[in-house]
Amino acid sequence: MNSQVKDLIEDPSVINYKEWWLLSEDEEESILLAIFSFYDIGDVPSDYLNRMNSSQVNKLQLLSLISLCETSSEITYDDVKRKCNVTSDDSVENLLIRAEQFIDLKIDSVKRNITINKHKASRDIYCGEPNIPFHSPSRSKAHLLSMLKKWRDDISE
Repeated sequence: MNSQVKDLIEDPSVINYKEWWLLSEDEEESILLAIFSFYDIGDVPSDYLNRMNSSQVNKLQLLSLISLCETSSEITYDDVKRKCNVTSDDSVENLLIRAEQFIDLKIDSVKRNITINKHKASRDIYCGEPNIPFHSPSRSKAHLLSMLKKWRDDISE
């Protein structure tokens, strides 16, 4: 993997990688960029996770948290632990602090919950492009469209 891609992945201000994934010609680099574009930490096979350095794992945990925050306006510390593969409340809080540049949130450490007030950025969406490294990502155009249709049907009733 070239140093530009490594730096890009480890840059704390970057959460979108799809354009680089689409341009990548190196197989290993392409797989890594696809992981950071579309997958959460729980979606990634352990053999890929084991090849990542700690900065990359931390970034994938952050991306997983951003995905989680897109699903509800309130989440719990336990939700974060499950989704982001962290074990302690301190780790949850550190992750939440890192996410504040992308999400406006309120942390209640006593009740151990988080209120999501506003999203400042969103992750990439998979739109059926070829050469995805493993199973179809849940962050996909098809999934998004089905959720929007469900929402439309719910408010129409």
